[in-house]
Amino acid sequence: MVQVDANAAGTEGGNETPVKPVKISEIDPKEIRRIETGMEEFDRVLGGGVVAHSVILIGGEPGVGKSTLLLEISALLASQEK
Repeated sequence: MVQVDANAAGTEGGNETPVKPVKISEIDPKEIRRIETGMEEFDRVLGGGVVAHSVILIGGEPGVGKSTLLLEISALLASQEK
């Protein structure tokens, strides 16, 4: 059995300050950090790039290129400087 401090839950090492919830109406979309993939059309569809710490659902019929698209995006992200 492990005891966990509820105030430190969700942070790595417990050194970070917990983030308080914010109403969606209070969020300015221009302030959201996005990661540009390097594939212009993909970034455009996502509103300017991938939002950090988000999940994106890629759907479609079998054989339309979902895996190929994600492999290309992965290669582009891997080739970018950090």
